[in-house]
Amino acid sequence: MIPYTKEGRLLEAILEYAMECVRQEDFDGLESLDDLGLRRVDIPELRALTLDDLRSLRQITYNIVDIKIDRDRLWLALSHIERERNARTNMEYLFKHDAPLPVLQGLYGLHGEDCAVHRALFDAPSQMGRARDPEPEEIRKVMAAVRAGLAGREVTEWPPDEWVAVHQETGVPLRLVWQIMNDAATDGNAPGGPLPKLRAID
Repeated sequence: MIPYTKEGRLLEAILEYAMECVRQEDFDGLESLDDLGLRRVDIPELRALTLDDLRSLRQITYNIVDIKIDRDRLWLALSHIERERNARTNMEYLFKHDAPLPVLQGLYGLHGEDCAVHRALFDAPSQMGRARDPEPEEIRKVMAAVRAGLAGREVTEWPPDEWVAVHQETGVPLRLVWQIMNDAATDGNAPGGPLPKLRAID
């Protein structure tokens, strides 16, 4: 059996796109057929292709497709994909490192049942009981890290990557980071000045 070639797979993908435009009556796509070097008079012949015909096309060894990529749009798409990937990575990190419910509620609008579903999805541990009180050294580490990078911002305004950064820099459990900052806000000792008392989001 002759193996499929990269040239054949590329041609097949282009033809599938063209025929899908025809089936969906996608007129924006149909206008781009000219850019692909196809004409409407080619459509009946393409529709007549059988599975055996397509197998033969997949085996061509010469390139009959001239592709031009819009780099500006490509990089817009790649940037969006990167942001989505980073968002998923940060969410998984927060769940796997036992971020407290108020943090997850504030960042993602998740409540108890939603959090349980995501914990199962990320194979993250379930929260058990009340967090212990932080040690003085843990408080010092967290306050130093926050003063360096997040001074003046309320805990409820921290984006996900800041929670990740503080945890990675200090090694202090996220539930304790929340507790430390909540206590600092209550006592008026938060970096950048007093903050209003923080509370869980209903």
